[in-house]
Amino acid sequence: MKIEFGEDLSRWGDYGYQELPLIFNGEPTGYKAIIRRGKLVNILGQGYVLLPHEYAIEIADQAAELVGLEPFSRVKVWGLKKFGEHSHVLVDDLEIPRQMRAVYLLPDALEPIDGEEVHVGVDIFNSIDGSTAFGASIFTYRYVCENGVFIGKESVFSLRKIHTKSLNDVIEHLKYRLTQVMERAPEVLETYRRLAEQKITEKLIERIKKSRLSRKVLPDYITVEEVSPEVFNISQWELYNDITEAIWHNVKAGMKTKTFQFKVLHQVLGVSL
Repeated sequence: MKIEFGEDLSRWGDYGYQELPLIFNGEPTGYKAIIRRGKLVNILGQGYVLLPHEYAIEIADQAAELVGLEPFSRVKVWGLKKFGEHSHVLVDDLEIPRQMRAVYLLPDALEPIDGEEVHVGVDIFNSIDGSTAFGASIFTYRYVCENGVFIGKESVFSLRKIHTKSLNDVIEHLKYRLTQVMERAPEVLETYRRLAEQKITEKLIERIKKSRLSRKVLPDYITVEEVSPEVFNISQWELYNDITEAIWHNVKAGMKTKTFQFKVLHQVLGVSL
């Protein structure tokens, strides 16, 4: 048996990427190896369309500027790393950054929710291992506890189109999609206000316990065997913040885990797009 690689098919060599067809006993397999700077990222189907993080950030920065968004350089998530000189970009690993998220905020877009300010923006995500598409979602951030939340997940467009469009066309399309995502921000903020007005209930606690959320991110006051009556005076907004803070600051959870946990919590509480 003999396994070897074919000629590099990638157009992204300037960014340090290779896409090498996998050949078994002299025959094509329909698979290819994604290589970044000499490191194997993943083995994927021949039809997989690669979009390097570096290129994704270039077009994201330009499109974000066009819609009035600013790079959020203060973003910090335990378990994720800053991506080189890009202080507003987070990756799951510096040696082989399979997933990335670039975060942008609307300047001065502070919304009061139950006495505290919530900043609103957008995060743009990408992967080079086939785990997620190139897309965008709503991002909210509370300065009080340096706690951020990713909400929703929307693919921006087919990556195949990037190979046939000019850079300006790609940026213009991304600008349009970012505007669409931002138009949904008021809906999220209205949901936050609803949570601030509603108290924790027994049914809500039961739904959370039965969900796929890890108990490690749940506050003690709802996981104890007998919940104190005082807990039912706590707002759902406070509960939401306690859980999202635990998710955000969990150093052992990577980007994939955090994103999944946010998704489950939002489904339980009805915070979705």
